[in-house]
Amino acid sequence: MHNPYILLIHNLTDMNPLKLTVAAMTLTAVSQLTYAQSAFKSSLPVKPAKGVTVSGTVECDGQPVAGIKVSDGYEVTKTDKNGAYYLKSKKKNPQVFISVPSGYEAWRDDAIPQYWADFTETPATPERLDFRLKKRNDSKHAILVMTDLHLANQRNDVATFSSEYMDRIRKEVKDLEAKGYTVFSFHLGDGSWDEFWYVNDFPVSRLRDTFNRVSYPVPLYNIMGNHDNNGGEVWEADKDMDLEAAKPFMKAFGPRYFSFDAGDVHYIFLDNIIYRNESTEKEKTEGIAGKRNFLERISPEQFDWLRKDLFDISPETPIVIAMHCPLVKYKGVTNEVEYRLEKESAETLLDILAPYKEIHTLTGHSHRQMLTRMPEKNIVDHNITSASGSTWWTSAMGCKSIGTDGIPGGYEVFTIDGNDSASNSVKHMKDRTPSHVRNLSVFGEKSATIVKPLHL
Repeated sequence: MHNPYILLIHNLTDMNPLKLTVAAMTLTAVSQLTYAQSAFKSSLPVKPAKGVTVSGTVECDGQPVAGIKVSDGYEVTKTDKNGAYYLKSKKKNPQVFISVPSGYEAWRDDAIPQYWADFTETPATPERLDFRLKKRNDSKHAILVMTDLHLANQRNDVATFSSEYMDRIRKEVKDLEAKGYTVFSFHLGDGSWDEFWYVNDFPVSRLRDTFNRVSYPVPLYNIMGNHDNNGGEVWEADKDMDLEAAKPFMKAFGPRYFSFDAGDVHYIFLDNIIYRNESTEKEKTEGIAGKRNFLERISPEQFDWLRKDLFDISPETPIVIAMHCPLVKYKGVTNEVEYRLEKESAETLLDILAPYKEIHTLTGHSHRQMLTRMPEKNIVDHNITSASGSTWWTSAMGCKSIGTDGIPGGYEVFTIDGNDSASNSVKHMKDRTPSHVRNLSVFGEKSATIVKPLHL
């Protein structure tokens, strides 16, 4: 199977957290922050028919762009030759979004691309929402992937991220751009920490504010983790708890699921956490209404959207899926792995992806580093070490930032060279010992390979 990826794992092992106390940031209290989404107003004409509730245009340099996918999370359409789209949306999701094609990027005023817009009218009231793109050459591109930042305004976390962590990211971006790569970044969820939204005055909106304060240097795409939900949302059996708890995240970072293309790769972002936050009589942190419990599951409406999103994507196209919860996990203390994602969701996802010849999943959640190869399904699951290590505990005590498996906290860089590269390598900032490779049993008689760094 052709693999156009070079994988580099960068661990922040040489950070000195003792120096970070002098870099502590003062956070200004902001009750409501308004963030950039697409507020663009196009002069291109639209002619919505009766029953159309959302319409608009997509343009680049004042010219219409045809064939752009547009969705409300349920229905998917494309722009016509005039760059116009029309949706008979029931507005169950509060946003409309576009799937940006290769050779373009969504306009942005800060780190977050403006590929979505919030609905402002009632479900039955027609409204117009426009988008604009910029051209870019992304045939050779790199992705800097972070996960599980867990910023909560404690343990010197914001200062640690804002100083030495960001210094490393800026250097990484500069080095990649010097090699001719177009660079963008993913965060795979749990950027915030729901338990401390209220008691530490650090809701998910402050995560967006932090990215703005540090002038994050490249486009940053975010997906939800379980800790990015509003734990103050009161459980009610007859309401869509998962959607209601997600709305603060969506206001700051956009849709819970979406896609875009870069080079020859189709990137898909999924929310595989169903937040429940059921009532409890146990003592709770200030502002929290329930257990903060959740299911590791993909919702049926996402699968419906995914089928529509992939309808015109060739089986030859490499697919990269970013989501929070890993696809698989270790089975107890054995050398076997099993589904981490709920079995029915995992099997449905694999069935939808079955026609594709090369699939990579990028995941977080576990605060561990694990690489699982499933060659019979053309899938490699990259479970990525957390940016916060063990949620900043070890670095706050003056030690190196390490995850729950002893792997140093950090990020990963994927470089995509089109058809030029077929190598896949693992590197560490200091530790150059070889990886430990084991052939394991997965999914009954199927085989897989787990690659875990062995620190000697």
